[in-house]
Amino acid sequence: MIAVALLCATPPATGQKFLPKTIQFKGDTEYSDEELLKAAGLKSGEVLSSAEMNDHSKLLMDSGVFQGMSFKFDGQDLIFQLTPVDGGELFPIRLENLPISAGPDLDARLHQQFPLYHGKVPAEGGLTDEVRRLDTTRLITSAMDRVDDSGPNQRTLSDPLGEYLDVLGLNEYLGWYWGKPEDADHMEWKIKFEKPLIISEFGADALFNNHGDADTRWTEEYQASVFTHQIAMVKKIPSFVGMSPWVLMDFRTPRRPLPVIQDYFNRKGMVSSRGEKKQAFYVLQKYYDEVERPK
Repeated sequence: MIAVALLCATPPATGQKFLPKTIQFKGDTEYSDEELLKAAGLKSGEVLSSAEMNDHSKLLMDSGVFQGMSFKFDGQDLIFQLTPVDGGELFPIRLENLPISAGPDLDARLHQQFPLYHGKVPAEGGLTDEVRRLDTTRLITSAMDRVDDSGPNQRTLSDPLGEYLDVLGLNEYLGWYWGKPEDADHMEWKIKFEKPLIISEFGADALFNNHGDADTRWTEEYQASVFTHQIAMVKKIPSFVGMSPWVLMDFRTPRRPLPVIQDYFNRKGMVSSRGEKKQAFYVLQKYYDEVERPK
């Protein structure tokens, strides 16, 4: 856990307002003064009270890139002393399946929105606290895929993000990206956090009207087999409360070029791009009917 020290070394008098001649940042070389000012919501020539100085300091701390901070106002200059987190606590991010391609243009847009974004993000931050402050009625969730191999036929969802969520989301593609569909029959899932779990993604690709046996990939029979075994598996997870199979309908994507089968479509849909229902659609429909109308 990051130790946070937010101190006012020389507190201005409560209630009074001050016009700092300069705003200075010391102890950090990673970020420019312009970036730090923007991240703190500060502007040169701004009149500030002691409480407002503290609020601006908190904005910097909430970025998650500093482990400690103090500030002082000496009657003339407002000086922030920054202690950055260790470089090993900042992690590169991977951005996929966005309407804009990853690269300099996306990095520039992220930097514009988040001035201290330099291609890496902290492991921790105050985002969930801010969301709960703004809206206490909504649950916070996220899809996660950091899973530990904790024994034969056993996986543990241990993603540290789970600590901050109200509802856990798990992306797992057993039977497609790893293992065989029937491996799900023997798989036991352990969840590190005592919170409700949604299977936020599972599935397999199938071209509509492409038929074969249940062991032949890309067929409707294989996709239906994945759904059948997956449903049986997740029902055994004590904290399981729901699922979001990937995906309802085939969709175009430049990342799926396999000729004849994909032809630049993601074929994980239970319905083809022309609205034709695959066998997996009826497997899921049957399960939902059973949930809605238990025997």
